Amino acid sequence: MKARSFVFAQIQSPATIFGLPPKMMGLAAAAVLLVYMGCIIFRLAAIMVPATVATAVLSIAGSYYLAKNDPHVETVFLTCARFWRASPCRRLLAGAPLPRSRERGRS
Repeated sequence: MKARSFVFAQIQSPATIFGLPPKMMGLAAAAVLLVYMGCIIFRLAAIMVPATVATAVLSIAGSYYLAKNDPHVETVFLTCARFWRASPCRRLLAGAPLPRSRERGRS
């Protein structure tokens, strides 16, 4: 018999950095770095700083908005696409896989 846990996972909040989950903060930083490096590669020195600041503000504000609505957004955002991408069907299976269509009619 299993002991029941007194920790309610659905009401716990994950660790944050300035109100953002760490992985979302990393994605925001990657977006800023991508814009900055793009400006360097394409020699756009005139818009380098404004574009970098605008990207930082928009990505952090968007991540903060998503994290405010759902504190577990990093788990949903980063793992669902990886799970659904390789599967041709869209159903979750618990336990053994279903038999193939050719084998269903046979005993």
